[in-house]
Amino acid sequence: MLAQAAMSQRKALATKQIHELKNGYVLIRLSTRSKTIEDLQRIGKNRAAEEIKKDQDEKNRKIIAAFNKHFNFCEYRFFYSQYSDEIKKGHYKFLVFDKNMQPDNSFSLEGKNYFVAEFGTLEADTSIAASDVTLEVKDDFDVANKKVNYTKSPNKIYALIIKDKNYYQLRRPFPYYASGLSTDKMVRKMNSKLKNFYQLKSKKDK
Repeated sequence: MLAQAAMSQRKALATKQIHELKNGYVLIRLSTRSKTIEDLQRIGKNRAAEEIKKDQDEKNRKIIAAFNKHFNFCEYRFFYSQYSDEIKKGHYKFLVFDKNMQPDNSFSLEGKNYFVAEFGTLEADTSIAASDVTLEVKDDFDVANKKVNYTKSPNKIYALIIKDKNYYQLRRPFPYYASGLSTDKMVRKMNSKLKNFYQLKSKKDK
């Protein structure tokens, strides 16, 4: 009975989230590996630091190109991972970029919701640790939590992952990830999964 109630809440939350995403934004977090690069520079390994930066810049170019080519489910913008805390606090000026990677200084989320997308290792959806903090779905289906501990996925699946604005991975039945053999395939697959889920939930709402 409790499990059925929890599943109903998760379905309602996923429905709410897909509509919020459709009418809002997804901010794509681009990794800079700034900490690794700074650590290497600190010990004099400048060439290794340059190679890592070059490699990451190329990965980011592929991500930007893939979104510009394959993603049209909702509005999107980009930001760099080193500014994650500032974005979380709502400081967007000079930190959010449009599809041409130009600073979008007019960007505003007033009256809109946003989610975060990034490439990384998928975490297990079914294992929420309930030691000191639990995930509480309130009556209005907002998620009240201070900390969520996900058990690492044993398969270490690399994927494009959708997270909330606190950088917590979303959960089923929301189509929160897309894996694949290339950046283009993952972005294209995610766009399709979001569209299909939105259409399914829109039909049920009628």
